Amino acid sequence: MKHTEVFHPEQTVNGATVQVVELVWADGGRSFDVYEVKEFGLMLLLTEAESFDCYPTYEQISALLSDPV
Repeated sequence: MKHTEVFHPEQTVNGATVQVVELVWADGGRSFDVYEVKEFGLMLLLTEAESFDCYPTYEQISALLSDPV
């Protein structure tokens, strides 16, 4: 299914730079993925197992960062 990506501004959570990417689906649905921004612009997907249905809170992002990848 087609989607559009909306890149939200980078933010710092527990000393790590993260970026939330909102996926807007053709049927009107939305999901949110969280990436940790690494050196040289590399982005590590932290929500590989499951995306969020709503914009994630600071606490939710913090929990992702503390989970081993």
